[in-house]
Order: sequence, then structure tokens, then C-alpha cells
Amino acid sequence: LHRRALAIRERPVGKEHPSYAGTLAAIGEDLREQGHAAEALGHFERALEILRPMGEHYTVGYVLAWQARALLDLGRRREAIPKLDRALEMIPPTLPDWAHAAIALARALEPRGPRSERARTLAQKALEIFTAVRAKEDRDRVAAYLARGTR
Repeated sequence: LHRRALAIRERPVGKEHPSYAGTLAAIGEDLREQGHAAEALGHFERALEILRPMGEHYTVGYVLAWQARALLDLGRRREAIPKLDRALEMIPPTLPDWAHAAIALARALEPRGPRSERARTLAQKALEIFTAVRAKEDRDRVAAYLARGTR
């Protein structure tokens, strides 16, 4: 199914187009969510290569955040943290994607709960965004993380 999606996207735009990169990244995120984080990394790397000319564009931020979450799934926190920092600079800070990256960074910094001001601030902002967009499941997960920091 993934190969088919890439072939469909490649025909009209080619393999070096941002739309093709977006499809690669979406497939990578799908793979990550299915538990195939290592396989997903290759998709994210290729997407970032294609998107590199775009500079600090929010689309690059999305892919960096997804790549970082795959790295976290693989236990590679040190590699993930700077990618999440960069992603947060690129993604508009009112979007759920920013909130997902923010809570991923907070958890990477402090897995047991937000004890530092930075992790607490990131988690609070993510909670606000998830509340505003009525993302109950995400909001509840962030609230539980914040509660662990007060124990």
C-alpha cells in the first residue's frame, strides 16, 4: 500500500517535489505508529533531504518532530531532543502538531514527570492546545504527565 501511494504521488510531481516528501513522511509516521520506528527513519531522512531547500519551513518542522518521535521510540533520546527543539521553532505554536512535539520533548527531558520549569512549561502549553482543540485523549495524557511532576 505504501509503495502504491508513493507511485501515485511520484507520477505527477516527481521524486524531488515537496508533495512527494510529504507522502514519504506520512508513510514514515504510519510505520512509526505501527511499531516500525527503525523503518520509519529512512522515510523521514529522505523527506528531509527533499525538503532541505525549504529551510526553516513548518513542513520541515513536522517531519523533524515525527523523526524525533521515532528516535524516542528507539530509545535514542540524545538524538531526538535537538530535533524536537528545532521542530518547535518551525511549527506554529498554536497547532496540535506543536503540542505533540512539545510533550514529546518534555517527556524526553524528564520521562518521570515535569520537574524542571522547561518541561512543565512545554507540557502546560501542550495541555492548553489540546484543550482548545478538544483533543480529549491527548489532553488526558498530558494532564497525567503533569500530575506525575507534582508528586
